[in-house]
Amino acid sequence: MKKRDRTIWFGHLLMATILFLPFLSVDAIAADAPADWRPTYDLVMRWVNFFILAFLIVKFGKAPLMNFLRGQQDEFEEEIREMEKKRETALEKLRETEKLLNESNERFEKISARIIAMGEKRKREIIEEAKRDSRMMIEDAKGKITGKILQAKENFKAELVDAAISIATEQLTGVITQEDNEKLFSQYMNSIET
Repeated sequence: MKKRDRTIWFGHLLMATILFLPFLSVDAIAADAPADWRPTYDLVMRWVNFFILAFLIVKFGKAPLMNFLRGQQDEFEEEIREMEKKRETALEKLRETEKLLNESNERFEKISARIIAMGEKRKREIIEEAKRDSRMMIEDAKGKITGKILQAKENFKAELVDAAISIATEQLTGVITQEDNEKLFSQYMNSIET
C-alpha cells in the first residue's frame, strides 16, 4: 500500500472511531444483584478508556492525520497551480490568437487598399490608352478623309479640266485659225524663256 493510501485509510478509521465512540459505551448489566459502586466504576472506566483512546489517537494518529491533511492541502495547491498554469496558457494563446487576428485584419486592409489603388491606376491607364487610341483613330480617320477629299478634288479637277478641254476643243476648232495657233505657240515659247 502506498503511503498516501495508508494515510487516507487511517484517517477514515480515525474518523469512524471518533463518530462511533459514544455507541461503544453501553451500561454493563451485572449477572447478579446490582451493586452501588458499579455505575460509578463504569462511568470512571468509560472516562479512563476515553482518555486512553484519545491519548493513543493524539499520540499515534496526530502525525498521520496531519500528514494526511498536509498531503491533501499539497495536492489541492498543486492542482490549483496546474489549473492556474493552464489558465495562463489558455489566456496567452487567446492573446496570441487575437493579435494574429488583428494583424491579419490589418494585412487584409493593406492588401485591399493596395489592390484598390492598383485597380484605380490601371483604370486611369486604360482610360488614357483609350483616349490616345481614339485620338489616333480620329487623326487617322481625318487623314484618310482629307486624302479622299484631296483625291476627290483632284479627280474632280481632272474631270473638270477634261470636260473644259473637250468643250473648248469643240468650240475652238471652228474659231481658232492657223495664225492664232502660231501666235499662241510663240507666246508660250516666250513665257518659257523668261
